[in-house]
Amino acid sequence: STPSLCTDGHPVAGLPRGRVRLYVVEFPRLYSILSRWLRRRVESHAWGVAVDVEVEEREVIEVQEDPRPQAEGPRPPGAIGTVVEWRPLPSASLRAGIAVMGVALACAVAGLTYAITRPIAIDSYIAAVVGLGSLAVGLFAGLASHGYRSMRYILSPQALTIRWLWIRHVVPLGRVEGIFGGHRLGRRTRVWGFSWPGQYSGWTRAEELGRLSFNGTSLDPSAAMIVATANAGYAITPSDLEHFREQLIERLEAMTAEDVEQAPEPRREAPRWMGLSILVDRLSFGLVFLALLVLLVSFGYVAARFQGLPGLMPLHFNYAGEPDLMGPPSDAFRMPLIGLVILIVNGAVAAAVHGWQRAAGRMLLAATVFVQLVMLIAVLRVVH
Repeated sequence: STPSLCTDGHPVAGLPRGRVRLYVVEFPRLYSILSRWLRRRVESHAWGVAVDVEVEEREVIEVQEDPRPQAEGPRPPGAIGTVVEWRPLPSASLRAGIAVMGVALACAVAGLTYAITRPIAIDSYIAAVVGLGSLAVGLFAGLASHGYRSMRYILSPQALTIRWLWIRHVVPLGRVEGIFGGHRLGRRTRVWGFSWPGQYSGWTRAEELGRLSFNGTSLDPSAAMIVATANAGYAITPSDLEHFREQLIERLEAMTAEDVEQAPEPRREAPRWMGLSILVDRLSFGLVFLALLVLLVSFGYVAARFQGLPGLMPLHFNYAGEPDLMGPPSDAFRMPLIGLVILIVNGAVAAAVHGWQRAAGRMLLAATVFVQLVMLIAVLRVVH
């Protein structure tokens, strides 16, 4: 009682030409609708077939192949020899990113405008911090929006490519050893790395498969699938999970023994800075945040006392506690600025050495926190 399309056991879209039988049982009114649909379907794919519709007693609609030689048309979407791009499962990631970016940029403009037009004081300093912080949030939201737009799963005859921002995971099909359901991720997927509402890129763990790369738009295990190789695994969330799985299996079954033997190892392609190990080290991030917090306190204390500072103030004291360097109030910002330069330089060096000597990178960041505390003490002594 359900209409079915048959072409030697394959869907219509799977063959460029051939005999198509559409059986309509108990639904004679569907005849005209289905015949028009078939004509549009055939013409849109340029299969080179003539549509000849006739109704028999059992109500069979037949599409007969044109006996005349026809030029071979373009391959239908999803054919094994084509390259197909799949979008991830739709989510609210883009809408959330645009909304947050708009609000953050508005706050940034308002805060920075207020800070520029007002004299140096605690209120203008807070406005500047809010403005710069909002600008950073807006840029991050813009990055998240671009990440959602760029996420793709690309199926080629020889490989599956997972793309997100400037990162590409290339998985040769000859190295694929298994395709598993998302239920192995557990009741609720947990991803370490980049997390934004409706967009996740990083790594996770799966039952019996260990650590996996995760690039998707949903944490619901039923929306995900896992592609496993001998040494790695990849969890993804394509928009049409079943269709994607079918196409992937078809391409795997079409691989020859020679293709499997010559398949290279899976690889990750990304800019060098995106491969820095410090980006996933929470302790290092905590030390950087602490150093930045102390630095902001130094700037804030100078700004809060700035209006009450004399026109010429001592900036340095000798061993006897007597001032030996005088200057205008604006020179009080020199020490926090020196702390800012130290933070940037030490952070860059720590990021460079963290990959091969994690302890050394962390010690350098801890030393940066100590330097910021020393600078804060110096600011308190001079300005107070």
